Amino acid sequence: MICAGLFPDHTTIARFRARHEDALESIFTASLRLCAKAGMATVGLVALDGTKMAANASMSANRTKETIDHEVEEMFADAKATDEAEDAQFGDARGDEPLAVLRGRADRKRRFKAAKELLDKELASEREAHEAHLAERQAEEERRGTKLRGRKPKAPEEKAGANEKKVNTTDPESKVMSTAKGFLQGYNAQAVANEAQVILASSLTDCQNDMGQLHPIIEVTKTSLAEAGLDE
Repeated sequence: MICAGLFPDHTTIARFRARHEDALESIFTASLRLCAKAGMATVGLVALDGTKMAANASMSANRTKETIDHEVEEMFADAKATDEAEDAQFGDARGDEPLAVLRGRADRKRRFKAAKELLDKELASEREAHEAHLAERQAEEERRGTKLRGRKPKAPEEKAGANEKKVNTTDPESKVMSTAKGFLQGYNAQAVANEAQVILASSLTDCQNDMGQLHPIIEVTKTSLAEAGLDE
């Protein structure tokens, strides 16, 4: 009745979530504040754990940077050829291609573009760290007046496996995660709960190992408690 007989699909729900992301995030804080008023938000003892959650993406959609670069080039070449052919056929008029096909192509281009940008950004970050390390090494050699022992650090592109780095073209932010039941394409979700089993904080990361998440989730918890007005 509320939807007037219409049945929203997953796309409708996903768009609603994206459109009202800020408002939905505030619901958690409001809920935590309500639990605090009921005396359920004590933080004398808390427990934290992580769990791997599958993304809406297949592991077979992972591609290397070289493959993505090649496919993106082909996409633009194909798009250019299609535009030229349609211009010759229709002139200024619109083509008769189905909207669903157009939407599918546009979305595929968007996802591949995002995947390419992510790999490019990671490579740029590695290059920057490499250059900084070389500068530190040179400064230390100048201070000592002699060359440091050991081989000079390799550039990111020269390291073993550099060309094997992959990103998922369906969900570029997701990563391959190892679980007790095997591997999945997804995320590592972290949660902090108190003795009353009230969730005090949560976060999502693409890092496989839980060990490095302790300090970050503690900071998230502090922020969450502060936003809820808890100073315990």
